[in-house]
Amino acid sequence: MTARAHAGRIIIPAKGRNIYSDDHGATWMYAPSATGSDEGTIVELMDGRLMRNDRPVSSQWELSKRRRVSIGTIEGGFPAFSSDETLLDPKCEASILRYNTDAPHRIVFLNSASTTTRGKMRVRISYDDGQSWPISRRIFDWLTEEQAQAQGKGGYTSMIKTADYHVGALIETNEDTGNNETSHRSIEFHKFNLPWMLNGSTEP
Repeated sequence: MTARAHAGRIIIPAKGRNIYSDDHGATWMYAPSATGSDEGTIVELMDGRLMRNDRPVSSQWELSKRRRVSIGTIEGGFPAFSSDETLLDPKCEASILRYNTDAPHRIVFLNSASTTTRGKMRVRISYDDGQSWPISRRIFDWLTEEQAQAQGKGGYTSMIKTADYHVGALIETNEDTGNNETSHRSIEFHKFNLPWMLNGSTEP
């Protein structure tokens, strides 16, 4: 990775803007971003640019039912969003993180790989800064997809890399019993490592 001009910068992707701090959160500023998306995620690429990977707003989701991507910088701005044809999207928040910068460098992405349901949670790995996603594995692979959907296992997510080189993921669940008073809503914590994600696949 090239030397970063703004090492330590904190960035919060928001609708139509990126909120950022260069003093560890003491003060905050914002810069405009492209429109047409919300519930954004953001990750730094190997060349120092930033990639927004967002949930599309309803009108944009109807066009492709895919995740929306824009690559730019705080100082230089972000171009219009375009669809990532690989990343199916059920119009739901997702999460992304930079797993490592040494070779092979990896970005990890997690969402429901579906255009119809939030119950098909899949984690993916990219080795070319999000241009392709050759590795993927279902999160709930001990259940059939039908069972996962019936149990409401899927939805909003948040990921972090842990000190022991695992990925920790919070995943929303919502078992809809058909009665709002008895529906079971919760957040599950999952922890998995690189060998689990690869599941025997060979890396480039």
